[in-house]
Amino acid sequence: MKGSFTLLISLYMCCFFVCDAQIITLDKQEMVKYLKNVDFGTIEKGGSTSYKVENIRVSWFDLDEITLESAGERIEVAVKGAEGKMDADYWIKQKIWFITIKNSGRIKVSFSGVTVSAAATMTPSGQIKIVNCRPAIGYLKARVEGSGLDWIINTILSFFDGKIKKKVSDSMCPALEKAVEKQSGKIEEHTSELQSHSDLVCRLLLEKKKK
Repeated sequence: MKGSFTLLISLYMCCFFVCDAQIITLDKQEMVKYLKNVDFGTIEKGGSTSYKVENIRVSWFDLDEITLESAGERIEVAVKGAEGKMDADYWIKQKIWFITIKNSGRIKVSFSGVTVSAAATMTPSGQIKIVNCRPAIGYLKARVEGSGLDWIINTILSFFDGKIKKKVSDSMCPALEKAVEKQSGKIEEHTSELQSHSDLVCRLLLEKKKK
C-alpha cells in the first residue's frame, strides 16, 4: 500500500512538473527589429495650444527576455524588462495672453518598465497565434533640451506624453506577434520534443502503476 501511494505521488509530480510546465526562450532580435521600423504616424492638435509631432521613431530598444510557457493545452507568453528611446520632430505654438510662443526642433522620448503578457494557441494549420495580448508601460517621458524656452515647451509636451505612450503600447503586441511568427518553427519543434518526452515518462509510470 505504501509503495502504491508513493508511486501515485511520483506520477502526480511527474505529470505536474514534466508533462505540463515547459518554458521556451525566444530570440528577442525580431521584436527589436520590428519596433525600430514601426511607422508611428503623426500627433497633432490645433487651437490656442497647437502642436505637431512627426517622424517618430524608436532609436534604441531592448528587453530581458521573451518566454513561452506551456501548461497542458495552454501556452502563456511574456515579455519582461523592456525599455527604449525614441526621437521625433516637433512644432509648437502656445498663445499666452497677447504673446505667442513658437518653437520647433527635436524631442527625446524614453520609456521603461514595459511588460507584455499574452496567450498563444495553435491553429489547425500548425501556426502559433497570439491572443489576449496585454501590454503595460511603467514610465514614459518626452522632453526637449538646449532651448531657453525648455520649461515652457516641456510643460506643453507633457500634455501629449499619454498619446505617445499609447502609440508605443499599441506597437508592442504586433511586435510580439512578429517575433513569435518568425520563430514558429522553433516553437513547434521544441514543444513537440517536450511533449513526446513527457508523454513517454508518464506512460511508463502508468504502465508501472498497473503492474
